Amino acid sequence: MAEVKILGKTRIYPAGTQYLEIASDYQKEFEDDILLVRANGKLRELHKTLHGDCELSFLTARDPAGQKTYERSAVFLMLKAFYDVLPNEKIKKIQMDFALGNGIYGEFTGDAVLDDTLLSQVKERMKELCKARIPLMKRSVNTDEAVELFGRYGMYDKEQLFRFRRASRVNIYSIGNFEDYFYGYMVPDTGYVKYFDLIRQGEGFLLLLPRLNDPKKVEHPPVFQKLFTVLRDSYRWSDSIEVPNVGALNKAICEGKCLDLILMQEALQEKTIGEIAEQAAKDPKKRVVMIAGPSSSGKTTFSHRLSVQFRALGLTPHPVAVDNYFKNRSEYPKDENGQPDMEALECVDIDTLNRDINALLNGETQWSYLDNNTDPAGDPGDEGYDRTSWTAADFVDSAWKTASGPFGSKHGGAQLESGYTAKTILNGCDGSNDTPAYFFRTTFSIPSLDGMTKLVGTLQHDDGAIVYINGRRVAAFDDVACDESGKSLGHGF
Repeated sequence: MAEVKILGKTRIYPAGTQYLEIASDYQKEFEDDILLVRANGKLRELHKTLHGDCELSFLTARDPAGQKTYERSAVFLMLKAFYDVLPNEKIKKIQMDFALGNGIYGEFTGDAVLDDTLLSQVKERMKELCKARIPLMKRSVNTDEAVELFGRYGMYDKEQLFRFRRASRVNIYSIGNFEDYFYGYMVPDTGYVKYFDLIRQGEGFLLLLPRLNDPKKVEHPPVFQKLFTVLRDSYRWSDSIEVPNVGALNKAICEGKCLDLILMQEALQEKTIGEIAEQAAKDPKKRVVMIAGPSSSGKTTFSHRLSVQFRALGLTPHPVAVDNYFKNRSEYPKDENGQPDMEALECVDIDTLNRDINALLNGETQWSYLDNNTDPAGDPGDEGYDRTSWTAADFVDSAWKTASGPFGSKHGGAQLESGYTAKTILNGCDGSNDTPAYFFRTTFSIPSLDGMTKLVGTLQHDDGAIVYINGRRVAAFDDVACDESGKSLGHGF
């Protein structure tokens, strides 16, 4: 006998009891079907058995692991239904490509027309299989047997995948006599997959499934066509270079084609970025390019590569990183669990962002600036310290503030002497914590230096100012601080 702690209470079950039987004792405590258990912190499928004392918790489709289990099982059920509706010889390949909203996009290849009629037949067969509550069986075979098995089934992508598998055994799932390989857990039987829909999308189909927060409702939201097109084109590009899946990628690497793949991908990326730049440049009214993507997806890198293409077209781009406009974390709104909601729009200082974007659109020069009384060149005690390194053209100032001028402050206010008004107020001018020096950087482009003899500009300052172009000191105004030996500017002339 085993002591099992569940929901804070201990019960006794015989060793060898299926988790499915234990879950049935507690199903009434849950609004949604129990799909998995966690035994002593480890996920277990419901057909597994109890081995000894443990603490159990249950997972439904409201839990991420449970939702993935439901999704995986629904795909398996759909594949089984396709092979029940159509003869095997009419199916060449059914490929599930990518998630799209609350659905998974897939494509069918074979000697049949993928239309609403076929999808309706497959959907009805899925419902019949669900009512039949056919067990999803799991067996382990050696890798060589898996290669032979999927080759016989005509699932050549999986046959190729297992040829490069280092593990000696493979888990195979089955519904009746239909077998397939899945990496992950499954529900106990087809009766658990109750909520789904199957609809046409482009040249393929969408298997729609419930969202995490409502496992009994299948939504039909509008498809963002641009997102769909980009995702599908990406997969079709993989097909065109004969690397549609991991098995094919492993094969290409083993054949010494890794460098070629990298070069082809880089060439395609640069070509696509160039086309975007050309398309934007055709219409002078289009002056803003918005780049969206999740965290760490390469938005900043992409913006710089796009800027290069714009410069090649004779334009002067100004990449603006939204990272520079995030508020302090203490100002972030809270989510339903009381935690900072990192995805909320209110995390961004929208007013400042709008001000700066409008300044750019109105032709106002944007400056990066430092007003926190720090040395932009780093610690003077560091080896190789160069106090004017911040004046170099390739100096990275992405962590600096950005704004348009005029800049300044007097006793913390914008009104200066001689009627001069600062648009951007600098910190450290309120008399209590004076900042000895402020640093400003901007860029400008000159199409050609032919015939140019001088560069003229105006600067209003107090007390002193020094001007650098591409790291070279070109001008200094007033105050002893602007002498080569002057120190009162504090940092970096």
